Amino acid sequence: MKTDVLIVGAGFAGAATAFHLSQLFTGSILVVESENQPGLHASGLNASMVIQAAQSKPVRQLFAASRSFYQQHTRATGFNQTGSLLLESSGVLEGLQDPALFDSEIRPPAETRRQVPLLEGHAFEAALWTPSDGVMNIRRLLHYYIETASRRGVTFRYDLGVREIRNGRRFAVSTTGEPITAGRVINAAGAWSGRVGQAAGASEISLRTFKRHLFLLKSQVRVDPDSPPVWNLEKDFYFRPRSDGILFCVCDAELSDRLEPDLDPEVQQYLAEVLWKELPALKDAERDQAWCCFRTFTSDGLPLIGPDPSLPAFYWVCGLAGYGMSASWEIGRLAALSITGDDRVPSQFDPGRFN
Repeated sequence: MKTDVLIVGAGFAGAATAFHLSQLFTGSILVVESENQPGLHASGLNASMVIQAAQSKPVRQLFAASRSFYQQHTRATGFNQTGSLLLESSGVLEGLQDPALFDSEIRPPAETRRQVPLLEGHAFEAALWTPSDGVMNIRRLLHYYIETASRRGVTFRYDLGVREIRNGRRFAVSTTGEPITAGRVINAAGAWSGRVGQAAGASEISLRTFKRHLFLLKSQVRVDPDSPPVWNLEKDFYFRPRSDGILFCVCDAELSDRLEPDLDPEVQQYLAEVLWKELPALKDAERDQAWCCFRTFTSDGLPLIGPDPSLPAFYWVCGLAGYGMSASWEIGRLAALSITGDDRVPSQFDPGRFN
């Protein structure tokens, strides 16, 4: 099998890159995914929140540009503008505001508790209300990227894992199925990006992958399904309503090399402690489901978007630190610009910064 561009990974990074690249590039594009369908890992198991008030200015720009597109295409993307609430000290929250990118206001606890009754009995200093934030239908968004790219001629192949990538005049890629030759290779393999980089002999870029657990709680307390996500930055937990319960995360971060999605009973015990201490309204909630997924970080917490410094036809689109879904629109756009030789990609995301 021969292609001009091979994208490894059909999660949000790979699918959004294929979506944008199909608008800018006239050659052949092939996306391979080792699983039998897209979105079986972090792209289909994340908390589905779009929250723009990140600590890093470049990341806020990724979020704001992506959220603007989601809002303009709600039917296609499944975006529901609920707003969001971040809990912390007023000083910390002021540092997250960015009026040039999004509107927000700092609110007192009493007003915030009236908006989200589940916070009754929970102590916090202030809340940052960002009305343009929201919740995504992640399956609809992922399939929107894939289906649109497919209509433009991009080929998606599943159950096709990459084993080895040999560099020559073209890349010779050994897979679990038929071999592939490609002019360029895009590494969008999420938690497995480090392994793909090693298989290609690319630059040694430090990537660390952390496991995070998510829980679905059942409670007798009635919760408005359009209530905003709430994230306590100081106490390190967040929750949001779903149609089938309350999604809750204690923001655990276990360094994981095995990349096996096995559940940690200690994290499940910690969940019960957090509910009991911090949210009396949910202390009797029952855990209905539990799962985990992986987030991959670079050493500076910013993503990799662009060519490898020592292997120019090999591109990185990874290290997305858990925000690959919410910033996927802009990440895919920047990646496509980089692949087609545009120099407008921010230098903060250039993989060469680690060389």
